[in-house]
Amino acid sequence: TFEGLRRNTELLLPYQWAYAVLDEGHKIRNPDADITLACKKLNTHHRLILTGTPIQNSLKELWSLMDFV
Repeated sequence: TFEGLRRNTELLLPYQWAYAVLDEGHKIRNPDADITLACKKLNTHHRLILTGTPIQNSLKELWSLMDFV
């Protein structure tokens, strides 16, 4: 979960992950939020975001999603 990643960042970041799949991707649309920064630090080559509202985001918020991918 996003909260689990935020709380356990030090434990999860050292691992090499095959994939990072974010459901409810709109939760990382704020590029300065702690959870966004934690997600972007994940050590993985393959990243996917599932979100139902990308068109409603501002350009800054959409860039935050694309920056993760």
